[in-house]
Amino acid sequence: MLNKEREKTLLLGEEEEEKFQTRHKFYTSYTALVSGNLFMLFKFVKWKREKGTCKICASKKKKTTKGKSVHRQHVDMGRLAAEAQQS
Repeated sequence: MLNKEREKTLLLGEEEEEKFQTRHKFYTSYTALVSGNLFMLFKFVKWKREKGTCKICASKKKKTTKGKSVHRQHVDMGRLAAEAQQS
């Protein structure tokens, strides 16, 4: 009598464990999918924010024209600095 009850509880325990494993697989794959998408979203937002900012003055208020990386007035400064380093 005790053995039959014990076998029932063991069988029920195995079924519960199987349900848990399938549920666990689903949740881990789902969270990986969501976290991957969030990572890409943050990467895109960072890229979009840096796209129009001047690298020399690092001004976020003064956006550059046409998504350039440096303001027009800083182009000559960069060229002069590069020439000074070479000589």
